[in-house]
Amino acid sequence: MTDPQPIYRRGTLADLNRISEIGQLLNALHHSAWPEIFAPASRPQRDEAHWRQSLETASAAAFVAECDNEVMGFITINVVDEQHTDLAPVRRSA
Repeated sequence: MTDPQPIYRRGTLADLNRISEIGQLLNALHHSAWPEIFAPASRPQRDEAHWRQSLETASAAAFVAECDNEVMGFITINVVDEQHTDLAPVRRSA
């Protein structure tokens, strides 16, 4: 028997709770390595507004990896239009 293959798809608001939970796991790892930079992990709801932006904003997106109907991981992107008088206009992801 083979392991189920992950499905990759665009995240939706229905994924917000799971993204927030996974975000706290990642936050805990970051905090343990760099406590002077990263805040301690907290309850998942703390960062819902942050992750919600990736799900609802036109210049951002969240993509999830799902296995057996459970979100196992995610990635977010933000598109930024750099506009400064000293620079040529450029679009990049952050």
